[in-house]
Amino acid sequence: MELLNKMAGKYKGIPVQAKAAFWYVVCSFFQRGISFITIPIFTRILSVYEYGMCSVFTSWSGIWENFAGLSLSCGVFNVGMIKYEKKRKQFLASLQGLTCISTVLCFLFCLLFHTGYYRLSGMEFKLTILMFIQILSGSILSLWYAYERYEYRYKGFLGVTMISSMAGPALSVLCVLSSGDKVFARFEGIVIVQVMLCLLVCIYERVKVKEFIHLAYWKYALSFNIPLIPHYLSATMLNSSDRIMISYFCGEEKTAFYGIAGSCSMVMQVLLSAINSSITPWYFEQLKKRNYGNVRAWLNRIIGAFFCVTVLVTLFGPELLGVLATKEYYDAVYLLPVVMSSVFFLFLYGLFANIEFYYEKKSYILLASVTAAVMNIVLNAVFIPVFDYYAAGYTTLACYIFYAAAHCCFAIKILKQEGMGPVFSVKYIAVISALLLMLVAVVCFLYQFMMIRYGIAFVLMIILKQLYKKQLKRN
Repeated sequence: MELLNKMAGKYKGIPVQAKAAFWYVVCSFFQRGISFITIPIFTRILSVYEYGMCSVFTSWSGIWENFAGLSLSCGVFNVGMIKYEKKRKQFLASLQGLTCISTVLCFLFCLLFHTGYYRLSGMEFKLTILMFIQILSGSILSLWYAYERYEYRYKGFLGVTMISSMAGPALSVLCVLSSGDKVFARFEGIVIVQVMLCLLVCIYERVKVKEFIHLAYWKYALSFNIPLIPHYLSATMLNSSDRIMISYFCGEEKTAFYGIAGSCSMVMQVLLSAINSSITPWYFEQLKKRNYGNVRAWLNRIIGAFFCVTVLVTLFGPELLGVLATKEYYDAVYLLPVVMSSVFFLFLYGLFANIEFYYEKKSYILLASVTAAVMNIVLNAVFIPVFDYYAAGYTTLACYIFYAAAHCCFAIKILKQEGMGPVFSVKYIAVISALLLMLVAVVCFLYQFMMIRYGIAFVLMIILKQLYKKQLKRN
């Protein structure tokens, strides 16, 4: 009891910012962790074709979200929390109202041209309706999550996340087991829980702030985000166009193989989401205070840790795939190193893009993102018909490398223009990235040799440790 009292006393003495950051990371890991745990369930109760259709649904949902949700919980919200620091509740309410209007307009547009959309996507009308309900409720909740992070109000965030993470997948499994249309049922349970939580959050917030419409905030948000829609769409296309094009050229079963490889990378996606959600407010505050030395030291540590996780998960790819899926999916094992490496470069992009968003350099953001997305579509169209669905993994990795490198160059240029010192170490990042690409080049040939893979993992950990020590001395 005395030990517990001491621990409780120490916890109470921790600053609220540190408590909030800790619980945000816990929530991110828990949320993605539950999704990760349910993958083996869905790969066994859904056929390969049905699992492939679920991947297609997710891809189209991500694309439409850029237009319906306007990605308002991303860059513009982070900047708005700084710009309208004393009016944050009103800013949140107005963006939630704007999200409702934009989603309804997009749904009406899709309804008007549903025949053509059905031919393009292959999704039935009821799936389209479910998709827009998911987008609307998810976008409103995402704005609320972002607001809670800036206010360091982690208790409500924790409660809603826990309920959503547990109840959604559980209800989804029950729906699939009791339904004839398993693809619809896969998302039906999640949407039901999401809508209920969205209504509770909206009712709670509207009691405090009834200002659902604020033209000045709308004008600012639209002027900020509409020019960035090509950027957000490009980011989505980098993540989703490969699945859609695999479905078109190779069929839904091959899409399922590619999708399960992406699901295996969820370990890094969990870490990526946790890091982004916890450090972005702090990152913006440090840029505002021009504490670039402090930012550089922390970012180097975070990059090293993320590389470490990527290496470990990649080397244990066959074991991970064996847990998540049946033998039918084993053909996807040789895509794991490529897909997981893509997540690492996506992580690097986020660190560079924060600088572009903070200083509102939209032209730089657009140029890098749109170019990478167009490259990906063109390369997929050329190589998927020739080399089957494997080609999509390599073309996407190449585009993510370009994506991160372009944003890195623009971030460095912006920092020089603003008279800021170096916020990140380019040499350190280059060394880490080169080591990762070397791993991708050889690990596919080593999946049959378990002990060699384990040995390489041990050696790479030693190398990483030495690089990390050198970087600490420089800082």
